[in-house]
Amino acid sequence: MPGTGAGGDVGLVVLTGGVFRQRDAAGLAAVAATVRRDPVLLGVLAQVEVRVDSESVLAPAGLLASHGRHAAARSVLAERLLG
Repeated sequence: MPGTGAGGDVGLVVLTGGVFRQRDAAGLAAVAATVRRDPVLLGVLAQVEVRVDSESVLAPAGLLASHGRHAAARSVLAERLLG
């Protein structure tokens, strides 16, 4: 996944934790839209894909990766978040 590069380009924003754990699709879409319209983030997020980690898989994938289990982390993210 692209991260923040030298030019400040962002390839993907993942909203995770707290309010993003709810399962209501309309509510999640409304929160994502609110984040996308934030005046501070507007320039950064204008052309960026925003995903919601409603299954809370980002943290476990990070733990897997931090313990050298990169293939497992990629698999979890691909199956549950990026699918």
